[in-house]
Amino acid sequence: MLIFVSCRDEKDNSDLEPDEKYYTNPFFLPNQSKHIGAGDPATIRWMGKYYLTVSRNPLDAGIMMWESENLVDWEYLGIISDAPEVNDAWAPEVFYYEGAFYMYTSGPDNNHRVLKFETSKQDKPSPFGEYTVVSTNMFPGADHDIDATPFRDDNGDLYFLFSGGGGIQYIKTNSPVDGDKPVHKLRRCFVKVPEDDRGSTWTEGPSVIKKNGIYYMTYCGNDVIRVDYQVHAASGSSIEALTPVSHNPILKHTEGFSNGTGHSHNVLGPDLKTYYTTYHVKIYEGNLAETGLPLYRYTMLNKIEFHPDGDVTSEVTFDEQPVPKMAEWSDGFNRDFIGDEWAVTGDWSMNNNFAVTGTGNGSSLLSTKKTSENEFVVEGYVKVKPGSTGGIVTDNGELKALLDYDKKQLIIMQKQGVSNVDIPDSNFDVWHQIKISLKDGNVIVWFDNMKKFQDSYSEAGKSNVGYYVEKGNVDFAWIAFSSY
Repeated sequence: MLIFVSCRDEKDNSDLEPDEKYYTNPFFLPNQSKHIGAGDPATIRWMGKYYLTVSRNPLDAGIMMWESENLVDWEYLGIISDAPEVNDAWAPEVFYYEGAFYMYTSGPDNNHRVLKFETSKQDKPSPFGEYTVVSTNMFPGADHDIDATPFRDDNGDLYFLFSGGGGIQYIKTNSPVDGDKPVHKLRRCFVKVPEDDRGSTWTEGPSVIKKNGIYYMTYCGNDVIRVDYQVHAASGSSIEALTPVSHNPILKHTEGFSNGTGHSHNVLGPDLKTYYTTYHVKIYEGNLAETGLPLYRYTMLNKIEFHPDGDVTSEVTFDEQPVPKMAEWSDGFNRDFIGDEWAVTGDWSMNNNFAVTGTGNGSSLLSTKKTSENEFVVEGYVKVKPGSTGGIVTDNGELKALLDYDKKQLIIMQKQGVSNVDIPDSNFDVWHQIKISLKDGNVIVWFDNMKKFQDSYSEAGKSNVGYYVEKGNVDFAWIAFSSY
């Protein structure tokens, strides 16, 4: 009988200031599988928290989920699916799309299952809940597909990227459940390990982000049981143009008890500015095919940088690293009163210790008493109702990003005038994220992580941020800002 103990050097950070806290890789997740550990980690960021899923062994009770505010201190939430179709679930990944959470996972038959969980089933919506199988073969036109990851482009196009021999494969679709589309291959984006005499080009575990107009992807190969399992990166002007960076691999560690770095998944950090990658290492020295030892993995976390020239850099660490910084200011409204950190104008009420509702006709404003520096980023969550318009306000009332339910538009009100951005295919009855960045003389506005607006902008000065109702009734949830 094997007894696994934590590889992590636990430290009590309770008496330290947030920026003084440290962590060491790898992590031991509470309640992680006794059979396979915590491999193929994927994280989703939702309303100021992170939700983590990992691969499931058939002997496990189901697909498990953890929650964290800082990507380091994880709380076990429970099982999100024990359906027989996901008895052996590889690399489950959760994705929010128009009011529902979708989970994509594969297995030994190399077909992808799709599971769905509606936020309407919760008073306080989050990715944790009971997922229902809606498809058992997401990509019927693909051959040997595992590790699917979704990516929604700024124009709303939805991509799914997944594994393949000779390069990462992908499809383009307009539905989170319709993968019956032509399959394309990124033939430059493959991993071939010189030390592997089999000559394999099997490549898996893709993860995509878009930053400053550049697409970035990490991916790994060739074999999870080898010490030289490694993470590569690519960048380009489009998904189709992704090209490997010049110094691959970006994550590789072959020596010692923890080795075989792979399956990275990239996510924006809690400060709204810094990116991190979660990935795994296997334990035991040597290639498992030679040693006969079981595959057991732990989760890792490191900062990852996506550079303006298309380069990608990261580093495997086992020494102390600073815990990711939190946002400069945030509020999750987990109480039954507005609170004295807000300046209140108009009609506002609390909602389920989770959200706040504003009612009015151009008169309801909820503004932070704390101010940002001249350059900053603010993010919040908004749900408008029929006949209503509301959203985020900043620059002391000079800049607003509002959702108009009836027009199905994102309305940008700024010093230079008003801009209307059509979002015709979106469901405005559900929660949506709005993010505004003021930096380097530019304003950028995102809707559900899709960049929808950019323009020049004069310096804002120190600013309050908050929520604003132009008309009707609007619900607002978690909001945060950080200065650059």
